[in-house]
Amino acid sequence: MNNPVDVLKAAIEAPRRDDVLSRHAETITVLQAKGFSFRHIAEFLTARGVLSERGMPIDHTRVFRFVNAKKTDEVELEVPTAATYALALQSIGITEKQRTMLGKHYLAHNRTITYTELAEAAGSPRHQTANMLYGKLGRKLGEAIEGFRFAQAEVRDDPFYSSSIGMGMAGALKGKEFRLVMHHELAMAIEILGWFK
Repeated sequence: MNNPVDVLKAAIEAPRRDDVLSRHAETITVLQAKGFSFRHIAEFLTARGVLSERGMPIDHTRVFRFVNAKKTDEVELEVPTAATYALALQSIGITEKQRTMLGKHYLAHNRTITYTELAEAAGSPRHQTANMLYGKLGRKLGEAIEGFRFAQAEVRDDPFYSSSIGMGMAGALKGKEFRLVMHHELAMAIEILGWFK
């Protein structure tokens, strides 16, 4: 049986999880330039024994968050656990259109979607409508999670309320529509709740 004092000491001495990826930032940049997806980058690093000191594997969501934080020079967004998300989803009121958009996002390839696609799911021809409705859902969701801090919007001096749902894809080409990638933990919560099956 592990001694709780030893386990706590090991936790205090463990490096931040991002430190492992920071040491391989150049490799990640090269692989991105070669068209590797975040999932393929994670598999590439894991296959070469790049693990945290506690043996936790590198997964695609961790690579995604690392790349986004590096590109924006911000601290990594603290994403809640799947259990926390599940409780929050059950505690907030979601309109029918918001639920339809959330389902479309959850079922999208790689859980990645544009606001135009969200608008179409809600029966609107304008992405601005989806931006407003999904932003309101994100705000309710984030405010239902104790201590959640929204990311900052890139083009406005406001919080990016949809950051409780997901984050924009890093390295998107200029002129291309913004693509929102759902947080893995939120997708797990939706799966736990049995929604959208």
